[in-house]
Amino acid sequence: MGDTLAWGRQICGDLAAGESREWLCANGIGGYASGTVAGTPTRRYHGLLVAALEPPLGRTLLAAQVHETVTYDGQSLPLATSRWASGAVAPDGYRHIESFRLDGTTPVWTYACGDALVEKRVWMEPGANTTVVRYAVLRAREPVALALRVLANYRDYHATTRAGDWRMEVAAVPHGVRVRAFDGARPFVLLAAGAEARLAHTWFRDFSLAREAARGLDHLDDALHVVTFEAALQPGASLTLVASAEAAPTPDGEAAWQRRVRHEAGVRRRWIDARPESTEEIFAVSLPESPLPSTRQRAVVDAVASRLLTSYGLRSLAPEHPDYRGRYGGDQWARDGAYHQGTVWAWLLGPFALAHHRVYRDAEAARSFLLPLADHLGEYGVGSIAEIFDGEAPFRPGGCVAQAWSVAETLRAWHELTRHHDPG
Repeated sequence: MGDTLAWGRQICGDLAAGESREWLCANGIGGYASGTVAGTPTRRYHGLLVAALEPPLGRTLLAAQVHETVTYDGQSLPLATSRWASGAVAPDGYRHIESFRLDGTTPVWTYACGDALVEKRVWMEPGANTTVVRYAVLRAREPVALALRVLANYRDYHATTRAGDWRMEVAAVPHGVRVRAFDGARPFVLLAAGAEARLAHTWFRDFSLAREAARGLDHLDDALHVVTFEAALQPGASLTLVASAEAAPTPDGEAAWQRRVRHEAGVRRRWIDARPESTEEIFAVSLPESPLPSTRQRAVVDAVASRLLTSYGLRSLAPEHPDYRGRYGGDQWARDGAYHQGTVWAWLLGPFALAHHRVYRDAEAARSFLLPLADHLGEYGVGSIAEIFDGEAPFRPGGCVAQAWSVAETLRAWHELTRHHDPG
């Protein structure tokens, strides 16, 4: 799919730097997997499988972490990293991360274990509460032994767990285990075809979640070790771990990866071919480095100009959309209903002008889009720019009378375009 971002040991080998960078995979129905590049869970929201049990709601942490150990050439090395209430960091697998990258939107880690390289990638099945983790031996002189200790939970993603004497039901199934947290709880499975599964029931207590501590919130969490998967992988071989709340997930890692590749390619095609009905894509053109090809950049600017552009900003939704509301007014319910449904946001005029300049290379023409705001300075908040305007002419101002981001983006764009303007 192509790397979109990559870091080496300068970031991955620095615990603070690795923890400050977080990854996210989503399934499109409210579920997700998320964590840090270092591997440390630092938020209550981190987890391998946070399932949307009542899509898109009911987000529940089911599979919390995997504590992996690689044994190769006579030595055992951890791949996972955890912080504890005592202040200890153990295991400290972040020290073995040689690189982290995004393959499209899929997070990928490469671990160095002597002269062996082990790759780990995480993704979710589209439309399903299923997370897939694939481990592959990219380089080795001999088989690599891999042990995966999977930690489970069953809690709201806003909460933390203090386990006490809580016992979950852990039962063997083909390729792995089924976990039922309590009577009436949604069962979920942990599968790894080709590995030996050893059932467990041991609470790991007092993980310290650093981001929650910094927020002054309860930052201690417990998770239950429910199974250990063990396998010996030849060079070039792989092992796939599946965590799922679905009725019949497939443990076939290669088939799951091919579905992921096709899905992401389809998403990219739809994104590139889409006709903008809202403002987000203009940022992809206005940024210093655009991810869009030049033909798409021009198509976005032209579409936004014809459907969203007004004298004082960009509409938040195109007029032909069935949910469009062109007037901002009424009680709070009515105002909130219009705020993102067609109301004009002044601050977006700056990014549009910069995007127009990027495509057409005419700084004077791009600056001309900002000039009507000069006339507005005397009509609402004297000497300043309003937060929003009606989506329909004459574009009556509303909201905050002196909105900082409206002023800031207008000045930023004007400054940038003046820098590019050649009066000759």
